[in-house]
Amino acid sequence: MDASGMRPRPRWQFGVHPAAAGSIVRAITQVDLPVGYALRIEMGESASAELIHLQYHIATDNGGWAMWTSAYQDQIDGIEDDLAQYVTPAEG
Repeated sequence: MDASGMRPRPRWQFGVHPAAAGSIVRAITQVDLPVGYALRIEMGESASAELIHLQYHIATDNGGWAMWTSAYQDQIDGIEDDLAQYVTPAEG
């Protein structure tokens, strides 16, 4: 765990998704994670692309974070469960 209290998982990367410049935004939503609210941006190379790029902008007491990953549509729920389970506030 780092100073922000976040425990990143191997499939998640920090920073701006490298495919963001070549993608279209398919959806922007707000999600509630254990560390607080995040802006969730779903991108793809087209509106119907099966490979989805997810970018989360998370505000914490220790500053903002941008996390990203890519997955196919049928993998998204599991990936987001993983994010919610492992991105948790620091203890004590």
